[in-house]
Amino acid sequence: MNKQEIWIVAITTVLIITTFAAVAFLSSGYSPIKEKSTQKRFSAAPGKTREKPLLLVSKKREDTFGNTDEEEQKGDTAEINKIYSAQLGKDNDKNGTNAVEGAIEGSESEKKPVEADISKDLEQLLQSIPGNQQTPESNVEEPLNKLMDNLSSQEKKLEVLKNHLDSLMSKGLTEWVTKKLEEITGQNTENKSVLSEAQWLLAQIKNTQGDTATAEQYFQQAWQNISSSSDLSDPKQEELFRLLGLNYVQFLRKQNKNTEAETISNTVSEKLKNKTVSQN
Repeated sequence: MNKQEIWIVAITTVLIITTFAAVAFLSSGYSPIKEKSTQKRFSAAPGKTREKPLLLVSKKREDTFGNTDEEEQKGDTAEINKIYSAQLGKDNDKNGTNAVEGAIEGSESEKKPVEADISKDLEQLLQSIPGNQQTPESNVEEPLNKLMDNLSSQEKKLEVLKNHLDSLMSKGLTEWVTKKLEEITGQNTENKSVLSEAQWLLAQIKNTQGDTATAEQYFQQAWQNISSSSDLSDPKQEELFRLLGLNYVQFLRKQNKNTEAETISNTVSEKLKNKTVSQN
C-alpha cells in the first residue's frame, strides 16, 4: 500500500468517526442554538447567578400550570360533597349540622296529640278527688273546664267525656258531665254523628240515675239522628249505628217494650245486610 492509499483510508476513517459522533450528539437532543438563545433570554445580572432566576421561573410555572388538573379535581370533589351533604341534611358548618333533621324532629314534636296530654292530666285530676263526692267543689270543676277548653273541637271533647264517663260519674261529677254533653248537643245540630253520640251518652247517664223516661227520650233522639243520616261506608259511623242500635234494643227490652225493640233490631240488621250486599 502506497502513501496515497494510506491517506485515503485515514481520511475515510476520520470522516466515518466524525459522522457517527455527530449523529450521536444530535440524537441526544442538545441544541447549541437553543442553548444560546436561552442563555441570552435568562442571562443573569452582574453579580448574580443564573440558576436562581431559572428556579423561580420554574416554580412559578409549576404553581400556575403544574397543579391545574389536581386543583380542579379537588374543587369538583368539594362541590359534589357540598351538594351531597345538603341533600342529606348535613353541612360542614357546625351551626348548620343536621338542619334538616332538626326541622323534621321539630315538626314531629309539634304533631304530638294534645288530647293524650289532656287525658293524662284528667286521669291525674280524677285520682286526686275522693270517691263518691256528690257535690264537687268549684276548685275541681275549674281545672276540668280548663282541660276541656284546651280541646280543639267538639268531637275531641265528646271523645274525652266518653272515655272517662265512668270515672267522672264515680267521683260525683255526673252533673258536670251532663252539662258538658248538653253543651255539645246544643252546638252540633248539623253534625248528626256527634249529636247522636252525645244524646246516647246522656241516655246512659239518665238510665243509670233511674230516670228511664228521660233516658228513653234521649235514646229516641239519638236513634233518629243516626239512622237518618249515618253513612255506613264510614267505619266509625257504621260502628256507632250498630252499637247505638243494640244498646237501644237492650234498653227497650228491659222496659218490656219488645215490639219497639224488635223494630229497631230489624232495622239494624237490614241496613247492615244491605251494606254488605252492596259492597259485594
